[in-house]
Amino acid sequence: MQKDKKKSWGRELGEWLFILGLMATLWTTGMIPRIQGWILSTGIYKPQLALPEAEQTQASYRWDLVDMNGHVFSLEESKGEVLFINFWATWCPPCIAEMPEIQALYKDISSKEPHVRFLLVSMDEDPRKVQNFLKRKGYDLPVYFPNSSIPFVYRHNSIPRTFLVNTQGKVVGRHVGIASYNTQAFKSYLNELARAAPSISSQP
Repeated sequence: MQKDKKKSWGRELGEWLFILGLMATLWTTGMIPRIQGWILSTGIYKPQLALPEAEQTQASYRWDLVDMNGHVFSLEESKGEVLFINFWATWCPPCIAEMPEIQALYKDISSKEPHVRFLLVSMDEDPRKVQNFLKRKGYDLPVYFPNSSIPFVYRHNSIPRTFLVNTQGKVVGRHVGIASYNTQAFKSYLNELARAAPSISSQP
């Protein structure tokens, strides 16, 4: 009986070591983001398009960011626009996995909807690493770094995390974790939010 328990324990340990070894191999070879990217393309990870009204909160514009060229940008300048705010980092495999779809979404939406602003907020400490990553991947996403404390409404313990702010300054969408954003449903929702921008911005 004791021998059987030892065999069972040894087999279980061997299985865990195999799983850990496999995960380490996938991590070091950069395969994890590729696998997650493939899963994303299946449409399984769909973001919540709109929060129930009771869960919508007031956005904060009291936040300064700095872009890749060192220019300071105040979120106050984006009032009246639809904001797509995504927190990410080059060391975050799920963030890297969803980047191709965010890039495709950005290229499509930014050419059609001037009232939608994309803010890809990097949590990296070294801007050069981010610059090299973007160049290597061929991304032209508008990337920023926090230049002041992140407002409470956008805080969370994990990344990636994404927020949608409408033209009236309400956080109407929130998703923590990996998601597929380059979908017709999500584009339609962004277009719907953006259609309110001219009337809002034209008010005195």
